[in-house]
Amino acid sequence: MITERTRLLNRQQAHAHRAKPSPFVIKQMNRQQRQLQQHIHACEQHLEQLVKKSFAELYERLQTIPAIGAKTALELIIITDGFTRFEEVKALCAYTGVSPTTFRSGSSVRGRGGIAKMGQGRIRQLLYVCS
Repeated sequence: MITERTRLLNRQQAHAHRAKPSPFVIKQMNRQQRQLQQHIHACEQHLEQLVKKSFAELYERLQTIPAIGAKTALELIIITDGFTRFEEVKALCAYTGVSPTTFRSGSSVRGRGGIAKMGQGRIRQLLYVCS
């Protein structure tokens, strides 16, 4: 739904830049945007209730980390199934793509290392935005 909302916002912008934007179309797009926003808000509230019911302590602890708010904690818990999907920290790091790696081929090592950037990109995106 968030992707659909972004598409709609992009269409609204494109329509607004036309030579003669139609007031009817603008009105319909605004109505669609309000409906999408209401659906997104309802889904977020429902997910938050489910997470608070099942992972209340973890949800509160995640929010004590600086820069991690309610939405970030919610998404982290949902994506990782409350961090129960992994038995070791290494597995979680590999899943999120933040495990360190070096660039090498055969016997040569080129440049400095970095993160693997493989795996679940959404978690990496959340953590990057929080930092």
